[in-house]
Amino acid sequence: MAIWSNFELFNRGKGSPVPLKGTHTMVLVIRGPYKYTRNPMIFGYILMWVGLGFLFNSIFLLLGFTLIIIILLIILVKSWEEKNLEKRFGKLYIEYKSKVSFLIPLPSKKV
Repeated sequence: MAIWSNFELFNRGKGSPVPLKGTHTMVLVIRGPYKYTRNPMIFGYILMWVGLGFLFNSIFLLLGFTLIIIILLIILVKSWEEKNLEKRFGKLYIEYKSKVSFLIPLPSKKV
C-alpha cells in the first residue's frame, strides 16, 4: 500500500508525498489505493509493523510501536495535512473526504 500510494502520487498527482511547497502534489489523487482510503501510506506502514511484530514474535512491535506510529501519524495528518489539502483543493477534497475512509480501506462511495 505504501509503495503503491507513492507511485500514484508521483504519476497521477504530479508531485511527491513530501509536504513541502514545490514538491507537493498538483492534482488530487483519488484513484489507486486512494480510492479506498485517504491515507494508504499510513495503512501500509501499520501493516508493515504488524507483520514485523509477527515475524519477530515481538509484542512491542506488534502492539506498542504500531500504536505509537498510528497515534503520531494520525495526529499529524488530522492536525495539518487534512487542513492543508482542504485549503489547496477546496470543495473537491471535502467531497472526497466525505466519501472515502480516513484509514481502513473500504469500498468507495462513488468518488
